[in-house]
Amino acid sequence: MLFRSVLAGRGWPKGLALAAVGQGTAALLRECSGRAVLAPADGGDGAALLALPEMQSLAQRTVLLCRGQRGRESLVQGLRAAGAQLEVLCCYARVCPQPDALALQRLQHSLSAEAGDARLIAWVLGSAEAAHNLQRLLPDQGRCLAALPVFVPHARVAQVARECGWLHPRIYAGGDAALLQAVQAWRGYNA
Repeated sequence: MLFRSVLAGRGWPKGLALAAVGQGTAALLRECSGRAVLAPADGGDGAALLALPEMQSLAQRTVLLCRGQRGRESLVQGLRAAGAQLEVLCCYARVCPQPDALALQRLQHSLSAEAGDARLIAWVLGSAEAAHNLQRLLPDQGRCLAALPVFVPHARVAQVARECGWLHPRIYAGGDAALLQAVQAWRGYNA
């Protein structure tokens, strides 16, 4: 919501081209800017964005890359290799949540059979860091974590989920609509 409020209603400069790594970010940028946004239809990572024809020659173009702190360097390197004059803005950091004891107890309870209708039925992990964070927060719950289906937006996140114990991560295309569609398909929901 904060991201949306920051972007909405801004005076976007004429001639500014927008690109996004994933479909979720692209949809938000389209909504907030009212403009077309370049994004890979498949892949949802920097390599997929860099593979698009529009990204092949960025000579003499200034590119502002908004990314997370400690982000992967492949997109930075690829943009520079395409000739972009690159400015990098680190605008967020992924950190492990620090829940209080009661919140952690509720999470642990939601993994148990005693939770009844409040029992967790699946995980959604938006990043590799999320998988590692769950392991840190619930070190004694490994089998409970891995027993639940996990939905991830990218093959790289699926690989990390496998390394963390999930047997069959389900990859969705990215964005809320694709996630909803994947969960509905898993649950056998017919509209």
